[in-house]
Order: sequence, then structure tokens, then C-alpha cells
Amino acid sequence: PDAKLCRDLTRMPQDLAPYAANAGADKPLLTSAEQVAAVEKFRTRLFRPWDLREPNKWVKKALASDFNLKPDNGFTENLRPFPPEEWARLRANAQPDMYPLRREHGITVRNTSLRAMPTRTPLFLNPDTAGEGYPFDYFQHSALWVGSPVYICHVSADGQWVLAETDSSTGWLPAEDVAVVDEAFRTRMRSLPLLALTRDDVPLRASAGAADRVTGGQAALTAHIGT
Repeated sequence: PDAKLCRDLTRMPQDLAPYAANAGADKPLLTSAEQVAAVEKFRTRLFRPWDLREPNKWVKKALASDFNLKPDNGFTENLRPFPPEEWARLRANAQPDMYPLRREHGITVRNTSLRAMPTRTPLFLNPDTAGEGYPFDYFQHSALWVGSPVYICHVSADGQWVLAETDSSTGWLPAEDVAVVDEAFRTRMRSLPLLALTRDDVPLRASAGAADRVTGGQAALTAHIGT
């Protein structure tokens, strides 16, 4: 049958401005008290990893089970079956029997990824199945932006990866992407004002005349912590 145009596209404005005007234009969506409460809730969650003194108990079980992932029916980036020997090598590098080897607070110094295994190699399921294959990498837990507080609880045998708990997830990240921070740093970081960006490509200036893009890694972190 011939495709029919959705009536919403012709009956309802596709510009959000009319809806905003009907809602009260610049009317605040939250009261001042609600805004304060929301900010405090955000801060509590953001800095939660720095409140940890011991790893969460469930992390040991998750690490021992490879975060419930298996090489069975898995594929690498070349769309070939995931080699069992490569899985065994990754597992040995993760050294789950030695967990936990670290108990340190840290912060990411560049945008990075949180992984289920200490590797940048992806794990895909059967690419011939709808909704699988590239780019659905089952090793990817989350993205971490520069300046994210973390709790480092383990390290890989080769020293290239650390296992870290964050405010939203747990996984491996490259050791070069995180720095250990002391109590003085953490106290200062917690006290600094927050910055909300409402559009892309906003420059952050560490000092007069010095501008760096938000994606600028270490420079953006320097601007964020005010050092």
C-alpha cells in the first residue's frame, strides 16, 4: 500500500516554540527550593564514588562472572567468532582471583570508556541477527567524561587497566585515563560551583585569553576544577 503521511506532521507544529509559549515561555519549571534539592541530589550521586572506603560487594561476583558475558556466539570486529583463547587471555589479565588489589579514589583526566573486560576489542553478537552486530558492543558499559569521580578497586595484570566504580556503573578503563586524587583535592572539588552547558562547542577558559573546547581533555578538567 502507498505510504501515508502522519497527520501529526500537518496538524501539529513541528517547531517547539509554540508549545513553550503555551507552557508559559520562560516560566521556571521548578521552584527555587526544588532546584536546590535537585542540585544536592546530583552532587550526592556525582561524588558517591569518593564516599566509598571498600568496594561494593556485588562487584566481586560480577568480576568473577565476567559481568555475565560469555564468548559463546560472540563475534569480534572482523565478524569472526570470538576466539576462546583470547577470552582466556583477557580473563587472566583481569585476575579476578586477586580482587581487590586497589582501594583508591580517582578522577578521569580525559573522555574515556567503561568496559566489561580490560580491552578495546568489541564483543558483538551474531551480526546476521536483527539488532545485533556493529555498533552494539557488549563490552561497552558506559562513557565517562573528563572530570568524573571514580573509586578504583582493582588493576589488570599488565597494569594497563583499572577496575572502577562510578556514579552509574562499574567497569574497566585505561589506567592512563584516570588519576589518583587525595583528600584535599576531593574536598576542593566538592566545594566548587557546577557548570551547566546548554549548547555545543562552548569554550571553557582556565585564565584570561586561554580557551579550550569542552572536548579538550586535560585543559577542560583544569578549567573545571579551577586549578
